[in-house]
Amino acid sequence: LPLIIMGVIGSITALGAAVLGVAQNDIKRVLAYSTISQLGFMVAALGVGAYIAAAFHLITHAFFKALLFMSSGAVIHAMEHGEQHLAAEGKHVPHRVQPGEATPYGTDYIGRDGEAPDDEEWEATIPGGIKLDFVAVPNDMRLMGGLWKKIPITAGAMLAGTLSLAGFPLLVAGFWSKDEIFADSMLFITNNSQFEGHAPWLHIVVFVSLFIAAMFTAFYSLRMWFLTFWGEPRSEIAEHATLKHEHHHSHDEHHEEESHALVKHDD
Repeated sequence: LPLIIMGVIGSITALGAAVLGVAQNDIKRVLAYSTISQLGFMVAALGVGAYIAAAFHLITHAFFKALLFMSSGAVIHAMEHGEQHLAAEGKHVPHRVQPGEATPYGTDYIGRDGEAPDDEEWEATIPGGIKLDFVAVPNDMRLMGGLWKKIPITAGAMLAGTLSLAGFPLLVAGFWSKDEIFADSMLFITNNSQFEGHAPWLHIVVFVSLFIAAMFTAFYSLRMWFLTFWGEPRSEIAEHATLKHEHHHSHDEHHEEESHALVKHDD
């Protein structure tokens, strides 16, 4: 009985974290909830006695999640370059707004580094003025789109990791490890006579929860990839995103260069 209870806890964790992952707009936060969900898969597998399947999924998850986190870091780095490009040209950078200006987060926006509001029009929603749903500009998938044209190698690498996380049939390791967990949880349902003292309905809870969690996983992982790489850029930051190093001059630097040029001309 303790094992199957552990299986239920793991499966409910997998489902709950997968549901939370659907609502995230921060690319790193999607992957963080995904990690919690996949750990739930492993715990559920241990609960139904599928020790080999749990270890198999642990190994496959380690590889494709490492790929996803490194790829998301490259995406964020490219977006930061786009943000620096706009700032150097003195253009409006999303979310760095004047107090009271409308943003996707409302009029009580907190600075990108978590600084508290300094204007009476801004009302802190929780102590310290930090919004729980705050998303840093380079991490915000709503500002991305079309990045496969800018960083195609990263797009391909992240697609491979995404398909493995989603469990795309036959082609990726993530499918086979999840399939083994599902097979072993089904064994408890179809042949539970060998497990005396276990409530059959608990085995059904484990299987159904894991199955629904897998559906949500496929949805939020593909949502992440398409929001990031597909379509047209949804912001100027995404239009200028790149992994190539660019030297940006600020307005002050431009003025200083112009002043030096004038001085030399006068001499």
